[in-house]
Amino acid sequence: MTTREALKQQLDTCTEEQLQQIAKFIELLKLPVQTSDSPDDTPKAQILEDFRQAWHEAMTGQGIPIAQLWQELENG
Repeated sequence: MTTREALKQQLDTCTEEQLQQIAKFIELLKLPVQTSDSPDDTPKAQILEDFRQAWHEAMTGQGIPIAQLWQELENG
């Protein structure tokens, strides 16, 4: 199975809201990558790998509710 076919299968299981979020993210991926000498810049390959991991977690129900994330950020 090709990556495109696997992605289509995954997309078929998404809600309309999830599809809208995915479409927005894909548009972000198409933006030109800004380059600078800053050590804080994350390489595109790392960003894509992080997205793949997040996508896998989202599709397998391993995500963390956003309210919990905000609470953890607020509590330090």
